[in-house]
Amino acid sequence: MKSKLLAVLKILVPLSFGVFLIWLFYDALCEKEKQDLFMAFRKADYFWVGISLLFGFASHLSRAYRWKYMLAPMGYNIKFWNSYHAVMISNFVNLAFPRAGEISRAAIISKTEKIPFQKGFGTVECWVLFLLSRLRYSLISLIFLKVNSNRLVQAIAEIYLFSICLQKL
Repeated sequence: MKSKLLAVLKILVPLSFGVFLIWLFYDALCEKEKQDLFMAFRKADYFWVGISLLFGFASHLSRAYRWKYMLAPMGYNIKFWNSYHAVMISNFVNLAFPRAGEISRAAIISKTEKIPFQKGFGTVECWVLFLLSRLRYSLISLIFLKVNSNRLVQAIAEIYLFSICLQKL
Protein backbone atom coordinates (compact mmCIF):
# COMPACT_ATOMS: atom_id res chain seq x y z
CA MET A 1 0.00 0.00 0.00
CA LYS A 2 2.78 2.39 0.95
CA SER A 3 4.71 1.72 -2.27
CA LYS A 4 1.59 2.32 -4.40
CA LEU A 5 0.93 5.61 -2.64
CA LEU A 6 4.54 6.63 -3.17
CA ALA A 7 4.35 5.70 -6.88
CA VAL A 8 1.18 7.77 -7.30
CA LEU A 9 2.71 10.72 -5.47
CA LYS A 10 5.83 10.57 -7.67
CA ILE A 11 3.59 11.20 -10.66
CA LEU A 12 0.94 13.42 -9.11
CA VAL A 13 3.17 15.94 -7.32
CA PRO A 14 5.30 16.99 -10.35
CA LEU A 15 2.24 16.97 -12.60
CA SER A 16 0.32 19.18 -10.16
CA PHE A 17 3.29 21.51 -9.90
CA GLY A 18 3.45 21.80 -13.70
CA VAL A 19 -0.28 22.57 -13.95
CA PHE A 20 0.12 25.15 -11.18
CA LEU A 21 2.97 26.86 -13.04
CA ILE A 22 0.97 26.97 -16.28
CA TRP A 23 -1.99 28.47 -14.46
CA LEU A 24 0.26 30.98 -12.65
CA PHE A 25 1.88 32.26 -15.85
CA TYR A 26 -1.38 32.24 -17.79
CA ASP A 27 -3.13 34.16 -15.04
CA ALA A 28 -0.37 36.82 -15.12
CA LEU A 29 -1.06 37.57 -18.81
CA CYS A 30 -3.19 40.55 -19.73
CA GLU A 31 -6.20 40.06 -22.02
CA LYS A 32 -4.29 41.17 -25.14
CA GLU A 33 -1.46 38.71 -24.43
CA LYS A 34 -3.97 35.89 -23.95
CA GLN A 35 -5.56 36.69 -27.32
CA ASP A 36 -2.12 36.77 -28.96
CA LEU A 37 -1.28 33.42 -27.39
CA PHE A 38 -4.42 31.75 -28.75
CA MET A 39 -3.92 33.39 -32.16
CA ALA A 40 -0.39 32.00 -32.31
CA PHE A 41 -1.76 28.50 -31.58
CA ARG A 42 -4.35 28.91 -34.33
CA LYS A 43 -1.81 30.14 -36.89
CA ALA A 44 0.86 27.56 -36.11
CA ASP A 45 1.75 25.08 -38.83
CA TYR A 46 1.49 21.84 -36.89
CA PHE A 47 3.18 19.87 -39.64
CA TRP A 48 6.49 21.56 -38.75
CA VAL A 49 5.79 21.23 -35.05
CA GLY A 50 5.34 17.49 -35.58
CA ILE A 51 8.52 17.22 -37.66
CA SER A 52 10.52 19.06 -34.99
CA LEU A 53 9.08 16.81 -32.27
CA LEU A 54 10.01 13.76 -34.32
CA PHE A 55 13.60 14.92 -34.79
CA GLY A 56 13.86 15.94 -31.14
CA PHE A 57 12.66 12.51 -30.03
CA ALA A 58 15.09 10.82 -32.44
CA SER A 59 17.93 12.91 -31.00
CA HIS A 60 17.15 11.76 -27.46
CA LEU A 61 16.87 8.15 -28.58
CA SER A 62 20.26 8.36 -30.30
CA ARG A 63 21.88 9.86 -27.18
CA ALA A 64 20.50 7.02 -25.07
CA TYR A 65 21.62 4.43 -27.61
CA ARG A 66 25.10 5.96 -27.86
CA TRP A 67 25.49 6.04 -24.07
CA LYS A 68 24.36 2.42 -23.80
CA TYR A 69 27.12 1.41 -26.19
CA MET A 70 29.74 3.59 -24.51
CA LEU A 71 29.21 1.55 -21.34
CA ALA A 72 29.25 -1.82 -23.14
CA PRO A 73 33.08 -2.16 -23.51
CA MET A 74 33.37 -1.85 -19.72
CA GLY A 75 31.14 -4.89 -19.34
CA TYR A 76 27.92 -3.07 -18.45
CA ASN A 77 24.93 -4.08 -20.52
CA ILE A 78 22.28 -1.56 -19.49
CA LYS A 79 18.66 -1.55 -20.59
CA PHE A 80 17.90 0.92 -23.35
CA TRP A 81 14.91 2.46 -21.58
CA ASN A 82 16.91 3.05 -18.40
CA SER A 83 19.50 4.84 -20.51
CA TYR A 84 16.74 6.83 -22.26
CA HIS A 85 15.10 7.87 -18.99
CA ALA A 86 18.46 8.89 -17.51
CA VAL A 87 19.13 11.07 -20.58
CA MET A 88 15.68 12.69 -20.40
CA ILE A 89 15.94 13.37 -16.67
CA SER A 90 19.38 14.89 -17.19
CA ASN A 91 17.87 17.23 -19.80
CA PHE A 92 15.30 18.44 -17.29
CA VAL A 93 17.94 18.86 -14.59
CA ASN A 94 20.02 20.94 -17.02
CA LEU A 95 17.07 23.30 -17.41
CA ALA A 96 17.18 24.13 -13.71
CA PHE A 97 20.91 23.74 -13.04
CA PRO A 98 23.14 23.96 -16.13
CA ARG A 99 25.74 21.16 -16.36
CA ALA A 100 24.22 19.33 -13.40
CA GLY A 101 22.49 16.98 -15.82
CA GLU A 102 25.69 15.04 -16.41
CA ILE A 103 25.94 14.29 -12.71
CA SER A 104 22.27 13.32 -12.48
CA ARG A 105 22.54 11.03 -15.52
CA ALA A 106 25.41 9.11 -13.95
CA ALA A 107 23.63 9.00 -10.58
CA ILE A 108 20.39 7.68 -12.11
CA ILE A 109 22.08 4.95 -14.10
CA SER A 110 24.14 4.07 -11.03
CA LYS A 111 20.95 3.55 -9.07
CA THR A 112 18.92 1.73 -11.74
CA GLU A 113 21.64 -0.45 -13.26
CA LYS A 114 24.10 -0.78 -10.35
CA ILE A 115 26.94 0.77 -12.35
CA PRO A 116 29.59 2.59 -10.30
CA PHE A 117 28.94 6.33 -10.42
CA GLN A 118 32.53 7.07 -11.48
CA LYS A 119 32.27 4.89 -14.58
CA GLY A 120 28.94 6.37 -15.65
CA PHE A 121 30.16 9.91 -15.06
CA GLY A 122 33.41 9.15 -16.87
CA THR A 123 31.58 8.11 -20.04
CA VAL A 124 29.46 11.27 -19.93
CA GLU A 125 32.51 13.50 -19.51
CA CYS A 126 34.40 11.57 -22.18
CA TRP A 127 31.68 12.50 -24.65
CA VAL A 128 31.77 16.17 -23.57
CA LEU A 129 35.55 16.23 -24.08
CA PHE A 130 35.09 14.68 -27.52
CA LEU A 131 32.66 17.45 -28.47
CA LEU A 132 35.02 20.13 -27.18
CA SER A 133 37.90 18.67 -29.18
CA ARG A 134 35.75 18.75 -32.32
CA LEU A 135 34.97 22.40 -31.65
CA ARG A 136 38.66 23.20 -31.16
CA TYR A 137 39.54 21.37 -34.39
CA SER A 138 36.91 23.37 -36.28
CA LEU A 139 38.17 26.69 -34.93
CA ILE A 140 41.79 25.85 -35.78
CA SER A 141 40.74 24.80 -39.27
CA LEU A 142 39.04 28.13 -39.78
CA ILE A 143 42.15 30.03 -38.75
CA PHE A 144 44.31 28.08 -41.20
CA LEU A 145 41.81 28.61 -44.00
CA LYS A 146 42.53 32.34 -43.66
CA VAL A 147 39.03 33.52 -44.39
CA ASN A 148 38.44 37.27 -44.30
CA SER A 149 37.71 38.78 -40.89
CA ASN A 150 33.95 39.35 -41.39
CA ARG A 151 33.47 35.82 -42.63
CA LEU A 152 35.64 34.48 -39.79
CA VAL A 153 33.43 36.06 -37.11
CA GLN A 154 30.32 34.68 -38.80
CA ALA A 155 31.89 31.24 -39.18
CA ILE A 156 32.95 31.13 -35.52
CA ALA A 157 29.41 32.05 -34.49
CA GLU A 158 28.00 29.30 -36.73
CA ILE A 159 30.41 26.72 -35.34
CA TYR A 160 29.58 27.75 -31.79
CA LEU A 161 25.85 27.31 -32.47
CA PHE A 162 26.54 24.00 -34.21
CA SER A 163 28.52 22.76 -31.20
CA ILE A 164 25.60 23.64 -28.92
CA CYS A 165 23.31 21.60 -31.18
CA LEU A 166 25.78 18.70 -31.07
CA GLN A 167 25.73 18.71 -27.29
CA LYS A 168 21.96 18.21 -27.44
CA LEU A 169 22.49 15.11 -29.56
